[in-house]
Amino acid sequence: MEKSTNKSRVTLASEARLAGAGTCLFNIEFYIYPEGKVLVAYCPSLDLAAGGKTFNEAVSSFYETIQLYLDYCIEHNTLYDDLTAHGWSVKDNVFVPPLASAVMQREEMKELIDSGQPYQRIVSTMQMPTYA
Repeated sequence: MEKSTNKSRVTLASEARLAGAGTCLFNIEFYIYPEGKVLVAYCPSLDLAAGGKTFNEAVSSFYETIQLYLDYCIEHNTLYDDLTAHGWSVKDNVFVPPLASAVMQREEMKELIDSGQPYQRIVSTMQMPTYA
């Protein structure tokens, strides 16, 4: 994926940990699972969800959803407050999601695990300007 030059845009980058000064990095974890005739992409650490008819559509829709969420938070200067309200912390200029044990205690995750449905866990490293 090509890096965006728009300062409010988050960039997915496998080399994000090597990003230069002025960027903040974080890992985003989400799960893809079937629900009816669609695949749902759900991020318990942000309580965001998106869906699609195929795996690729669900993932693409999720990235668009998180982009809209981040753009909104950056535009309204609420990103730090919203992430910390969801249990995130900041260490060494990196947003760190809540511990997996805390995330797995959320009702949506308990239901998914208890349902026995197949699901796939995805972790992506994302970056954004530190001033966000």
